[in-house]
Amino acid sequence: MTTDHGATFTTLIAQELALAAARHRPRLWNKDLAAAMGVTVQHFSRVLNGHRGDITTSQLSRACALVGADPEQIVARAYARLIDELGAPPATPAQSAGTAPSRTSALSTAATRARAKRSSKGTRDSSSG
Repeated sequence: MTTDHGATFTTLIAQELALAAARHRPRLWNKDLAAAMGVTVQHFSRVLNGHRGDITTSQLSRACALVGADPEQIVARAYARLIDELGAPPATPAQSAGTAPSRTSALSTAATRARAKRSSKGTRDSSSG
């Protein structure tokens, strides 16, 4: 059985956006994100729940502007979760042949930083209680 990393990644990005909206003050809702992205609430809900769809970079940018989030961090957190949940995506033919950049790209580096930040935050929170 193969897992569609792309569809899962899109869902994880939508979930990260929803988390950022929930943390925003005043609180924002999925309907606010959908409106900012120019999609229906139903479409955003289907993406959020892994049933369909994509999020364009333009939609990501508009949603991040609404919640005051950095798109790079949203994507990095989603990518870190993707790797945690599914492992690294299969290599492309170009990567297998050694003609494409390795997975130690800027995105992987950002994902590693996001994971480290999450880990240190959890350590800080548990040591203060």
